[in-house]
Amino acid sequence: MQLKWTDLADTDLDKIAAHIAQENSPSVAIDVVMEIVDTTHLILPEHPGAGRLGRLKGSRELVIDGLPFIVIYRQDYALDQLQILRVLHARSNGQQRTDRPEPAGPTDSARLPGQRRLTL
Repeated sequence: MQLKWTDLADTDLDKIAAHIAQENSPSVAIDVVMEIVDTTHLILPEHPGAGRLGRLKGSRELVIDGLPFIVIYRQDYALDQLQILRVLHARSNGQQRTDRPEPAGPTDSARLPGQRRLTL
């Protein structure tokens, strides 16, 4: 099955690379983007149902192992094609980190009147 990267997915990869290059180095950015692309091309053509059901109707989401990125795609049966729609950071896609414990402190019911809840 053929993979087709949409313009939006290509733009996502460019933004990921730019951000990582700014925070780390251009070589790290290239490695991360290539890992996303290589993993997608390795898994999806042979196993188009490998990703979990997506939040968008008719879409699926491939979680990239070892990286905080999700490839959102859909299958176009008429064209025998998988369309890569987006590549998003897991946190921007509504995911929450589960490796960080909840902050200790009073619950909503234990707060004093007028006391604000802190959000980290």
